Amino acid sequence: MKTFAMCGMVSAAALAALLAACAQPRQAGEAAPSSDLAVTVETREYAVTPAHDQEREDAFMAVLAAAGDQASLGAGMDTGFNYTLKPAGAIYPFSKVEISCRVRGRYAAGQGKKSCSEFFSVLDAKLGKKGFR
Repeated sequence: MKTFAMCGMVSAAALAALLAACAQPRQAGEAAPSSDLAVTVETREYAVTPAHDQEREDAFMAVLAAAGDQASLGAGMDTGFNYTLKPAGAIYPFSKVEISCRVRGRYAAGQGKKSCSEFFSVLDAKLGKKGFR
């Protein structure tokens, strides 16, 4: 029995050492490969409302979400397509917003640029129908 128990401990220790050697995490200061980093492909500014208007802001956000959903379907999961929204208004922060389209670096020039172009085209068309400029 002692031999079997010892073999079990050796096997567990060997397995732990093997796993530790194979799964070395990146060091805290070590950067991700540049091809996997998100990069901004295009940024545009949009006027939302001159003063707080919850109904108009909600309509804008609904259009933005729909455009993002439509573009992400065409982009494919590998591109890492996403967008960011940043308040840009001087007096009322959400009177204007800055929207940036972002993808993984390796897709920025090809599929990513195409996806961002589609995203902004859809967004512009939908916003135009809702009375945004």
